[in-house]
Amino acid sequence: MSEEIDYAEMLEIPVATVNVVKKKPRRFRDLKSLAVGKVNERMESRARGRDKTYAGNDFAGDAASAAGTSGAESAAGDVPPPEGTVTETALSPYEEPVRRTHPVLIVEFALACLLCLTIFLTNVFMSNSAINTFLRGILNPAESEAALTYSDFTLSGVVSEFADVEITVSSAGVLSFTAECSVYPACNGTVKSVTQNGETYTAVIAHSDTFESVYTGLTSVYYAAGESVLSGVPLGYTQGESAVQVTFYQDGQMLNCYSVGAENCLSWNE
Repeated sequence: MSEEIDYAEMLEIPVATVNVVKKKPRRFRDLKSLAVGKVNERMESRARGRDKTYAGNDFAGDAASAAGTSGAESAAGDVPPPEGTVTETALSPYEEPVRRTHPVLIVEFALACLLCLTIFLTNVFMSNSAINTFLRGILNPAESEAALTYSDFTLSGVVSEFADVEITVSSAGVLSFTAECSVYPACNGTVKSVTQNGETYTAVIAHSDTFESVYTGLTSVYYAAGESVLSGVPLGYTQGESAVQVTFYQDGQMLNCYSVGAENCLSWNE
């Protein structure tokens, strides 16, 4: 090999070395460039459509002037545009389409306004309507409970349903029994007062501003004045040495419109 090179140098034949580098083809296209190209093509197509529309309008205006007509609208209506002219208006890429209100939304808004007007009129002219009573109960529950009467409460037993106690109710409305057991409030309320009479106690429970119950002959009371009581939680206890009496009052008048049923449960008479 070296001899051939030496021979070539002697003959003054130029010798050159060439390096051939084969570039590998790209498997993936540049997505960014592709996206930019698509956007540019779309913008250009919209711009060409807008230019064609303007050209069509100018042609219609020139035809109207030549015919002696007045107004661009009459010219555009009488002289048809040339073939190949685009008459549709292209939207600007920065122009948003006009949003229309759905008819259902309009109807719902009208009904809501009508309902508000109805509530306002009933509030003004009918203070004791069902809507006003319902709204007062939601906005001011304490005031709503204070206006309840005895018939709005559901009675429960004053003794346990498992206790073997004989309960009687007089014609005047006095419930009485003598047994050693726990005594329960007939319905939920707040202890109004607790007084001691010798060896027994008397508890008054206010269920509303007008309805209350009185328990006498209790050996002990578990609550003090101002505390809340529940119908399922014992109010006090009796040792059975003296009779326990329970009475109900509505606006200071004793009630006799209830009776004792099975399992010592109380209920209002129909």
